[in-house]
Amino acid sequence: MKTILTPQDFKKMPGIRKPGTHVSEDNLQAYISEVEMLYIKPLVGDEFYISLATDTEGKYAGLLEGCEYTDRRGNRRFCPGLKTAIAYYAYSQYVMAGDAESTRYGFRVKEEEYSSRLSSKERSELYNNTLQAASGYLSECRTYMCEALDLHFEGSPKITGSFTIRKIG
Repeated sequence: MKTILTPQDFKKMPGIRKPGTHVSEDNLQAYISEVEMLYIKPLVGDEFYISLATDTEGKYAGLLEGCEYTDRRGNRRFCPGLKTAIAYYAYSQYVMAGDAESTRYGFRVKEEEYSSRLSSKERSELYNNTLQAASGYLSECRTYMCEALDLHFEGSPKITGSFTIRKIG
């Protein structure tokens, strides 16, 4: 299945948070696919999602890459681009599952001599922070789709996928 953002594009994007250099492209592709199915496709619908995934250099380049535009009231605005939103959502997926490996003994976390582990609280805070950034970028993209492309959405996305982890007690 073709996705809007490729792992190669993700690694080349300037000015965003990225996973480590040794994260496999297969893992990145899995995170990207999950994100697009959970956050993007429910927002834009199947038909428009397929158009975006198959026409990345055409009519929707401004939406995908980001652009400056003028809204209906004549105000200048900026859309960060759907690829940026997808990258932040994918990064948040990586934060939560990045170092867990499925083995025949269950899930294990790889540890090395010169690294230290994030606590559950730190990981949750980082996840929530990146998820909030991604949601903000996606909201700006949705505004662009309504204002500049004259696309209208019924209600809000069916699946938000977001949650907050808090320690109680």
